[in-house]
Amino acid sequence: VEATGYITEAERMGGCMVMGGKSWREPKIKQAPDHPVTCVTWADANAYSAWLSTQTGRRYRLPTEAEWEYAARAGGATRFSWGDAEVPDRANCFKCLSQEDLLTTTPVGSYAPNTFGLYDMEGNVWEWTASEWVQAYDGRESLSAPDDNVLRQLAIRSGSFLTGFRDARLSNRGNINGNWRYNNLGFRVARDP
Repeated sequence: VEATGYITEAERMGGCMVMGGKSWREPKIKQAPDHPVTCVTWADANAYSAWLSTQTGRRYRLPTEAEWEYAARAGGATRFSWGDAEVPDRANCFKCLSQEDLLTTTPVGSYAPNTFGLYDMEGNVWEWTASEWVQAYDGRESLSAPDDNVLRQLAIRSGSFLTGFRDARLSNRGNINGNWRYNNLGFRVARDP
């Protein structure tokens, strides 16, 4: 943002859509530089990926839904990266902590990584994927959606600090329009070899 002067869609369109907040800069939840960015649209996440690609000379992008699940499962087949049981204090999600629920994001890496070394695949924030939403897998989960119409339904994964263990399961899927911007929705990037 500082390098390009990029203005996010939340800043152009009237703010975040959940719990108020003006933008990723002021999402109306506790945030720090080591927390995931929130209140960004699908186009915002893609714009960041494109900028990162130009800065590094490597191709960065949103992962497809199939890539996201492969990375989250890390070769396993359990409900969560740590197994099948709902174990407190393994993820930042609602009613997932042994103490009081935080109702905000936590620093990336606050919980143990999966066997691939990836953090926060369960909870913290929902994550945009590159894939168009389909109710039943039909092959589109392995593809990136066309970027010509961000009003289409896009797949999101992970659950968030506002959702419980049920939504934090690795198999859980969600869908929203590409122009939505929530303070419990962010993204992660994939890098092509």
